[in-house]
Amino acid sequence: MSLSSKICFLSGCLYFLFPSKTIAQPRNILKLNVLSPIVRSVSMSAEHLVSPTNSLQLGVFYTAYQSKSTDFRGFGITPEYRLYLDKYESPAGFFVNSFFRYQNLKLSSSELSDKTRLMTYGLGAGLGGQWVFGHKIPFTLEIYGGSIYDIPFYQNKNQQDTTDDDVFTGFNPRFGVNFGVAF
Repeated sequence: MSLSSKICFLSGCLYFLFPSKTIAQPRNILKLNVLSPIVRSVSMSAEHLVSPTNSLQLGVFYTAYQSKSTDFRGFGITPEYRLYLDKYESPAGFFVNSFFRYQNLKLSSSELSDKTRLMTYGLGAGLGGQWVFGHKIPFTLEIYGGSIYDIPFYQNKNQQDTTDDDVFTGFNPRFGVNFGVAF
């Protein structure tokens, strides 16, 4: 093999091992939180890259969470803003985020009326990392964590009603592991 052939072969290998940053990164990702079933929930989100370092994400979830004596069933919506810290690799890389969350939950226990609802509004912030794998069908792995402060509002709750609603009020952790498909 001649020297020029070896150089061409080596250049081709390096191109595929370390692709040029001009290759278009995916701008959209559909994700599923794989930790959600632990708390009897399903959580999905869609992220859209709006610039090299900024993205918007909309998450939705349904839960059938059970605490000590109270069942919580309902849904939530979480719009989120992300700032990626490496402008060349987004939507892959490390990010900081801020988000709003709305929850609408029906509460059930032996001590509550059938129509008791808990609605929460929360603000939070966090950080995480997201990695994109594959070329033909890119998929993602994301790990994130942070904190949220939830403010509760009740419908049809009597003064004597007691619940385990402290898991949805005040400061709470927010974390997850998402798998997704990028396009």
